[in-house]
Amino acid sequence: MNNIGYRGKEIGEKLEELLYEVIKNPDLNKSEILIELAKIQ
Repeated sequence: MNNIGYRGKEIGEKLEELLYEVIKNPDLNKSEILIELAKIQ
């Protein structure tokens, strides 16, 4: 997460958002997809 610009508390917030997305759509639970989602959100 540091490599794509997230720091400190932002990392936890972004991970929480990504978890919510994976709960809604389990097909997103792949590292490549999650990295791309983190970059665009």
